[in-house]
Amino acid sequence: MTTDRRHSEFAINTELFQKESRPSSAAFSTDQLADQNAYKKDKFCSICGQLFLYGLNQKLTCQVCFRGVCGKCSVQQKSSEESSELVRVCNNCCSKNLQAQVNEQFNSQLIILREEVDALSQKLSIATEETKIESDLKRQVKEHYKKQLEDTTREEMEIKNAMENFKQNNIKLDLQSTQMEKKIERMIEESKNKDLLITAVKEQSEEIQIQIGKNQEQAESLKQTINDQKSENDKIAEEVKRVEEGKANSKDIQIELKNSNEMELALKLSRIREKIDEKKEEISQFYRRLMESRDGEILKQENIGILEKIIEFLEDKKGYKSLESSHIIEQLKNQTYEILQLKSNYLRLKHETERMAEKKEKKKNEAMTSNPCNCAIQ
Repeated sequence: MTTDRRHSEFAINTELFQKESRPSSAAFSTDQLADQNAYKKDKFCSICGQLFLYGLNQKLTCQVCFRGVCGKCSVQQKSSEESSELVRVCNNCCSKNLQAQVNEQFNSQLIILREEVDALSQKLSIATEETKIESDLKRQVKEHYKKQLEDTTREEMEIKNAMENFKQNNIKLDLQSTQMEKKIERMIEESKNKDLLITAVKEQSEEIQIQIGKNQEQAESLKQTINDQKSENDKIAEEVKRVEEGKANSKDIQIELKNSNEMELALKLSRIREKIDEKKEEISQFYRRLMESRDGEILKQENIGILEKIIEFLEDKKGYKSLESSHIIEQLKNQTYEILQLKSNYLRLKHETERMAEKKEKKKNEAMTSNPCNCAIQ
């Protein structure tokens, strides 16, 4: 912008110089003094070479070089140094003076322009260096913020992933805790049911033991009756054998004895059958009471062997072996052991649940300590 202004000033000064070179306002400074009488020797124009003729081509004198010139070659005028009057100047002197002034003004303007160009070049160099430094600084700042943004983004992603993993782990722990609580509740309910079942089994086992004792007494009584009947049968058989061996003479006596013995034997057998039927009825009633109990199905499976053996004994008239009582006691021991196992499992699961809850609370505290800015998410 400064250069354009200088060029404009130079153009204005040139125009002013041209105006000053006109006859109306021309002003010249004489650098060298010429011979003021030189025009007297000139017979021809010192510029165009035309002959001076009086009345046709008048000889005029240049007031700068003092040479004779024609009117065509001296159209310019200048102000005199001694006075304000206009004097004639030849074209050569005018051109030389004008060229000198132009050169002087041009040189002065050129010096000013060179100084300005040097100043602008220096400023441009400084500005270029500053621009380079500023560009490097901006590039460094941009790279720094870019790296910082990448680090921040990576840290945010890591924190986000850690929080997501923490949430997933919490969900899994909550699910496991819920499942464990349900399992513990189910085991507690099963334990209560087992306790009730064991109590009922104990009560029914006591009733069974009492009934077994009664059945044993009845079986012993029945066994004694059967033994007595066997003894009587043996006696009858011996008597029949003795009668057959003695060959009684009277057939009527033999028939009478035979009929008498058969009647007595039939009567005794009838009494034995009645007793067996009574025992069967008692056993059936006991079986019905057992089936009508609250857990009759379980007791039926456990004690069906006892009833079958008692019935088999009564039908086959064999001895009763007291093995079921020990079997029932063994079953009660096994059930007691199962109850203890259930209680042990319940305590173990309860301890494990408490430990998992403590671990979960510890993880929450650690996460809140390491990531205080994300506490609201929890």
